[in-house]
Amino acid sequence: MSSEHHITKETSAAVFGLILLVALVAADFSLLGVGRKRRNGDAIIVRLLYTAYFVLFGYLMHWASDNFNKQCVGDKCTVSFHYHPTFMSVAWVFFASEGIMAYKVKPVAGTSHSTAKAYHAFMNVMAFIFAITGVSIAFRNHQVKGVPHLDSVHSWVGFTTTFIMFIQVVMGLFVYYISSNTELKAKMMLGHRFVGALAYTMAVGTISLGLMDYEGDGDYSKRHKVVHTAMIVLWVQALHVLANLLT
Repeated sequence: MSSEHHITKETSAAVFGLILLVALVAADFSLLGVGRKRRNGDAIIVRLLYTAYFVLFGYLMHWASDNFNKQCVGDKCTVSFHYHPTFMSVAWVFFASEGIMAYKVKPVAGTSHSTAKAYHAFMNVMAFIFAITGVSIAFRNHQVKGVPHLDSVHSWVGFTTTFIMFIQVVMGLFVYYISSNTELKAKMMLGHRFVGALAYTMAVGTISLGLMDYEGDGDYSKRHKVVHTAMIVLWVQALHVLANLLT
């Protein structure tokens, strides 16, 4: 009976979260629309949202049983697995979000094109460095613990996302920094933006799957509520970031 009650609460929470997300999106587009008004609004909204996300994420890490202590199996030790979601969240929720919005929102938008371009490249390269570090931590942690690699949907989607990100960064640096072919730059722009949007969406989905691991067992507890709230915040932020990229 208690398990049925737990499932009912989980389902109700999921439905409520979906309704709230749709309502927020509808209200957002009715207030901001598209164009310059949206870009100015998103400059504030996205930064408020990722600040809220990291506050919620910090609570989840605080509740982790071993905090950020080293994890050992026998005489082999490795860094805490909790560094993996930390690095991946910083990579995508902060660096990649700022990089994607570089050309559209303040304080970078409105400066010279070269400044916005440099900021865009720097933030995305930093996102890639943090993402690779996060993936390396997961592989090393699994190796020490004897846990199979790539044994879940989360790990496969995350690995694929990181590979797409690698291709995106390499191609971006080559086409827009190394190459002087202006025709190639113009032809690649649409594809560059689409692949960036694809990688970002996949990353947000992967982070959402990873957050579920921190729900814990038992009834619909405070930890469950924090996880679900963090996911709503994350997806609302993603929609604002993508709206800037695609409009």
